[in-house]
Amino acid sequence: MLWNRVRGCVRIQVRGRSLERFVNALTERGLRLYGVERMDDGSLTAWMDASSYRSLRPLLRELHLRSTVLERQGLPFALRPWRGRWMLALGGIFCVAALFFLSQRVWEIRVEGNVSIPTDRVIAIVSKQVAIGMPMDKVDLDALRMLIERSDPRVAWAGAQRNGTRLTVHIVEGDLEKMAEDQGHPTNIVATKDAMIDELTVYRGYAPVREGQQVKEGDVLISGAIPANVEMGERYVTASGEVWGRLFYEAGALVARESSVYTRTGKSEDVLTIKLGRQVVEMSGRFAHFEVEDVERAGIDSLYLPLDWIRETHYETAPKVTALDDEQMCEAAEEKSREEAIALVPKDAEILSQRTNTAMTEEGLRAVTVIETRERIGASVHFDPPAVAENAAGETAPSSTP
Repeated sequence: MLWNRVRGCVRIQVRGRSLERFVNALTERGLRLYGVERMDDGSLTAWMDASSYRSLRPLLRELHLRSTVLERQGLPFALRPWRGRWMLALGGIFCVAALFFLSQRVWEIRVEGNVSIPTDRVIAIVSKQVAIGMPMDKVDLDALRMLIERSDPRVAWAGAQRNGTRLTVHIVEGDLEKMAEDQGHPTNIVATKDAMIDELTVYRGYAPVREGQQVKEGDVLISGAIPANVEMGERYVTASGEVWGRLFYEAGALVARESSVYTRTGKSEDVLTIKLGRQVVEMSGRFAHFEVEDVERAGIDSLYLPLDWIRETHYETAPKVTALDDEQMCEAAEEKSREEAIALVPKDAEILSQRTNTAMTEEGLRAVTVIETRERIGASVHFDPPAVAENAAGETAPSSTP
């Protein structure tokens, strides 16, 4: 029905005495009616393809029927008013294309967050890389951010964001006195693990790496040494920011066809544990390997003498060599490898995905679990600026004069 409306369809009303013969004749000729309704006045209404309507005339004359078009729908009827007006249609298409083309370019630069730094000053810096009318996707946001941070010592952090045809520059001004103090105590943020950078946010400093880049442990992620430019020399600050990385943890497990499984021997014993305040007295059982069931707890809840006793039933277990089928081997290997892989993941890490692959070997079935995580990978490390390092070397170097 929907496709027919796109191609063009009409709703017709047919009057006469041979309506049943009319419907049967259409079916024989392969012409389809849909939405057929019988009206109170005895007429018939239905929808049909606009291209098929003209072929009804001979049949209507033969059956002495009359038809009327009640409604027209579809693309052909919507385009009918535009016949002979192709230049107007082409003009509309050209306007839409022009609007789309212009909407992909920079037409406005807005500065936010600046207090003491004049807006004209920031726009002049941005204009070195961004021109009005240039394609928005050609704007390198990272390079623009670094340019702004290097061009004015009052900028502690800068960022840029695309908003339609507007380029918004965000400025965070720093305390010049605090930044001067940082000159003697600069730090870098370095990678604590081998990872791929997933998210990098610089609050202060210079980032020599980018998102999506693979880094190794010890690589500098955010440097406290901001490179010199035409307007000012090299600066040293306390680097700050957030760096998230993606890491992979892998662990494997092997399960043999004949594996040693601990099963119950049928022997059991009751073991009593007494807790008096913070003191715990446990009556050791005689089984080296056991399973615990049927735990009973009782006690006296007293302020002066809190007393609890716990009775446990220990069921002795002993190793037994059991032949496993393929399904049991797969379940055991996957569970063991998954537990070992999860044990490698830090508690504060976010697990993104995990997958387990299995393969049959001569020794048994081997399962390997790989877990992908997202976690912080940056740590601050102090470094001495070149001037400080040279002074320290001069003080400790032995004198060459007698």
